[in-house]
Amino acid sequence: MAQRPQKPSGGDREVARDIAARKCDIGVANTYYWALMLNKEPDRKAWAQATKVILPSFQNGGTHVNLSAVVLARYAPNKGNAMKLVEWLVGEDAQHMYADLNYEYPVRPGVAVNSTIAGYGKLNADTIPLSKIADHKKAAANLVDKLGFDN
Repeated sequence: MAQRPQKPSGGDREVARDIAARKCDIGVANTYYWALMLNKEPDRKAWAQATKVILPSFQNGGTHVNLSAVVLARYAPNKGNAMKLVEWLVGEDAQHMYADLNYEYPVRPGVAVNSTIAGYGKLNADTIPLSKIADHKKAAANLVDKLGFDN
C-alpha cells in the first residue's frame, strides 16, 4: 500500500478528478461514468478528457463486468406484472436505452454498444460463473483486511 497517494475515497468520478489533478496515475472505475462525464456533464468533461479508459484483460480471462439481476420472490403477489417488466427490461427498446442513455453494455445480442463506449475498445467479458467468484468471497475479504485497504 506504499504506492497509495491517499486513502481511497469518493467514487468513479473522483478517480478521474484525481488523475486529472495528477494525484495518481491510474485508478479503477466503471466505464459508463467516463461517457457520462464526457457527454453529459460539462463541469466534469475535462476530467474525462485528461484520462484514458483501458479495458483490462487477464491471461486466460477477460474483463470483469458488473451485473444487474432480478430476483423475484416465489410468493410475489404480482408475479405476472413483474415478469412483464423483466421481459421489457431485456427487450430491444430498453436495451437501446441502457446503451444510449446510461452508456452500459447491452445484454441483448444485436443491440449496438454506444459509440463512446465502443471507442474504448472491444470488451472481452470474463466468463467465470458468479458461483465460482462467490467461492472466493471470504479469501478476498481477508486479503483486503490484511492489506489494510480500508484503513
